[in-house]
Amino acid sequence: MPNELSNNASSTFSSTSTAAKTHIVIPARFRSTRLPGKPLLEIHGKPMILWVAEKAQAAHFADDMCIATDDENIAKVCTEAGFEVVMTRSDHASGTDRLAELA
Repeated sequence: MPNELSNNASSTFSSTSTAAKTHIVIPARFRSTRLPGKPLLEIHGKPMILWVAEKAQAAHFADDMCIATDDENIAKVCTEAGFEVVMTRSDHASGTDRLAELA
């Protein structure tokens, strides 16, 4: 995956091909109401979001994968690890809303 930070969801998944593509989008929110900062909490010395991204990247059925977040700290950790990040609006109430912005 290219080390890339995108502010435009449509440019991230644009394609000139007519074949259907499978995209994995991982929504990551720092201001969670139940567990604030959850994506950056360390599990065995690594932020949780990186464990999730590595497993998603290993999915052989997907054409590409990115992390969708509104948090600069999450974006920094993910891009430094080599994952593509799409910055989304901060007014989403749920991960589903964040995914809808990219659709």
